[in-house]
Amino acid sequence: EIGDLVWQSLLRHAVTEPDAALLVDSPFPLVWAPNWLAQGHGVALREAADACGLWEPSPLAASASNHESPRTSESAVLAASRPIPAAAATAANVVRHQAATAFGLPVEHVEPPQLVRYKPGERYLLHVDWGKSDDASLWLAGQRVATVL
Repeated sequence: EIGDLVWQSLLRHAVTEPDAALLVDSPFPLVWAPNWLAQGHGVALREAADACGLWEPSPLAASASNHESPRTSESAVLAASRPIPAAAATAANVVRHQAATAFGLPVEHVEPPQLVRYKPGERYLLHVDWGKSDDASLWLAGQRVATVL
């Protein structure tokens, strides 16, 4: 199963990557990799989100109706289809390739980087990062099997 292969790849990454550490392995692996994202790439992505006006209400925050949303934040998707500076496009490409390598997946299976920002008092309550079986986007992109934070 693809999920098992991704998890095995992630566990190998935790053992072989300098400064990485496996924090927990059940019910899923959680790996701490403090130097995974180069500071310059992070800065380029954040500056592009700010300069290009990419910040929007985070999807779960935007879809809240009669009940309190579990998420009150803003997100910026750094996709190739969006107008971002060359440095940010390069950084987004590097992030996608690093994630593909860490998870043992083709880069085509990795979503574009998403930045999320929280202002004082905003939150993201307990949740999972995979879609429910009735989520129509699963027909387009498939199920999410891993997340890089």
